[in-house]
Amino acid sequence: MSVGGGTSSSKLSGVFRVSPPFLQGVRALLIPVMTSSPLELPDHPGARHLGDLARGGTSWRVYLETSPAEQPVRGRVHFVSSEANRSTGWIFVEWSEQELLRRFHDFSAVELWKLLESLT
Repeated sequence: MSVGGGTSSSKLSGVFRVSPPFLQGVRALLIPVMTSSPLELPDHPGARHLGDLARGGTSWRVYLETSPAEQPVRGRVHFVSSEANRSTGWIFVEWSEQELLRRFHDFSAVELWKLLESLT
């Protein structure tokens, strides 16, 4: 799913003189996981790779870490790029891991970008 106009990001980066990943008005894309084996986040073994967030020349892998052994189940989001890692606090609290995953999938790519931008 893509969000935003059809203008190429290379044109926009020259006009705005802002370096990615925080360009305004650039397409945002959340690419669902297409691999059969899950990609793991080494520092957080319970985190699952749920997709990639891309805008301009920058991309972030998006992971959801859960604590299924605890009731209620808590979750937090990790954003990983080749240059940096960003993590939220435990922002999801649901009665089951399935409900927590459903709640995460309610977020659009634009909302995930805003969440990422709030972590800098």
